[in-house]
Amino acid sequence: MRSRSAPRRFFARRGPRAAGAALLAALGVAVAVAAQGTALTPLAPDRVLHPPLEAALGPRGVVIALAAEGDARQLALYRSDTTLTRWERWAALPLLAPAAADLAVTPHAAIVVASASAGTLWVASVPLDAPAPADSRARFTRIESAAPVLALACDASPTLPDSVACAHLAFMTAAADTFPRLLLYCRSVDDGLRWSAPQVMARDSMDLPALFVRSQVGSVVDLTYARAGFMRWRGGNHYGTRWGREVAVRLGTEGSQRSAIARASRRVFLLSESATHQIVGAPSRNGGANWDRAIAVVRGSDHARSPALDWNGGRFWIAYTQGDSLVQARWARDPTYPNLWSAPVQIARDRTLAGPTVVALPDSTALVLFVGPPGRAWCARVR
Repeated sequence: MRSRSAPRRFFARRGPRAAGAALLAALGVAVAVAAQGTALTPLAPDRVLHPPLEAALGPRGVVIALAAEGDARQLALYRSDTTLTRWERWAALPLLAPAAADLAVTPHAAIVVASASAGTLWVASVPLDAPAPADSRARFTRIESAAPVLALACDASPTLPDSVACAHLAFMTAAADTFPRLLLYCRSVDDGLRWSAPQVMARDSMDLPALFVRSQVGSVVDLTYARAGFMRWRGGNHYGTRWGREVAVRLGTEGSQRSAIARASRRVFLLSESATHQIVGAPSRNGGANWDRAIAVVRGSDHARSPALDWNGGRFWIAYTQGDSLVQARWARDPTYPNLWSAPVQIARDRTLAGPTVVALPDSTALVLFVGPPGRAWCARVR
């Protein structure tokens, strides 16, 4: 039986934030305190959780998280309250050990996309008004591809007065991890129950697909991927029904393991790892038509890996791991041109099992989630 106590290295000296964590604990919320006093809240103190760990902001300030549970790696959804300090196990999904999985939240549903057997993507749609446990309310569909899915990215248009509740999916396929590869895109306007026919966005030696559509411009879809040693960008207007040409970004991808993209109005920012595991980014100030030269976001003697990126509340936020143990977060000091970043907020000092995920919030703070040993998923509110 796994102990409920947090690893000793998660705790630091008691300070003002630690006192706030003690108050939460007195209210029945299990917390730990990270290296700089940031309160850490477990998603599920009684369960062993594994990557993939994904999260997305839903309506009314609630965050939905996706994680794999137990030895079977069964996917499950967790839901926070509006304070982001309490979590409930919301829905268990009959999807086991996916090769890749992602989460998107529309105004009406949480959508989980997971790659299963060769050439099959399973999609689960859970209505947001379903009380826990919502297992029986999940509805499933599948998308067939001609080859195994190597990577995927899913996102949803934001909740805006004139926006369409549209979900977007990009996935990369190849036979036996060989070339050529295909990068495909499809969309859904009924909360993931039906999808458009897959559209070929790129082919040949691609990698690292990423999507972002949660900006102030709700009808624009940003798609990025690596090809021929450089990052590429394509923009889809009218909720992904009209796509522009591929644009090369001045950002090398040799040795990269993960990419991310986010948008604030016409300002787009793309992140990737460098060959030496430094985190570098490239900004566009005209909606992706042109890209400035690369900017060093995180550099130093310790390797920085697995960057996650989001935008909300007027800020770009990144989260990443550094060395063998650190989980850190930063925000761009100038939202109009993200070349200057805040000092890193150190969230955890213990080995993580995968890269973190970050959810930028409307109040300019962010929620960072990660999985640490022994199989516990943590979240931290940073500012």
